[in-house]
Amino acid sequence: LFAGYQGATKIFRVAGDGTVSAPAYYTGLPADFAEWCLVKGDTDDYLVGTVVQQSDVALTVEPVATMDAVYGVVTDRASFCGGLTGETTGDMSVEQIEQEYGAKRVAMVGHVPVRVTGQVKIGERLTVSEVKGLGRAALTSDEKLFAFAIARQEFFPETTDEIGLVEARLL
Repeated sequence: LFAGYQGATKIFRVAGDGTVSAPAYYTGLPADFAEWCLVKGDTDDYLVGTVVQQSDVALTVEPVATMDAVYGVVTDRASFCGGLTGETTGDMSVEQIEQEYGAKRVAMVGHVPVRVTGQVKIGERLTVSEVKGLGRAALTSDEKLFAFAIARQEFFPETTDEIGLVEARLL
């Protein structure tokens, strides 16, 4: 039904019954596994790194508000992206899919950029910020327990309202 290639090398195959097969490993840049998700509101409001949760509308996400509700993070570099089939999207570009379906790629596993507020050090767990859709360093045991990622980069803001983008591994 569908196969992914890098040059002439087949990287993975998806059969008609949904079975995915691939070689024992695949080497590439840090990336993630994502799903196309419908978004609540305007797709332009969902920048890469926005942390999202399930909204009150079925099969739709919105910027996250509470630490125990994280669904994923908006990404621009999924190695594999499910949710919409080739039969649905044909040869549409990412931008065309976003506009046509009101959808964004939301990473659920992997290494992704995350929008953050406040100081973040390498290795710190990330939780939800007081600002919807943003993460921050987890400080309390509860925040660390409900962390959604581990920072792989640091961010030291120059002002209290500065928003950064750090590479993180989703948990």
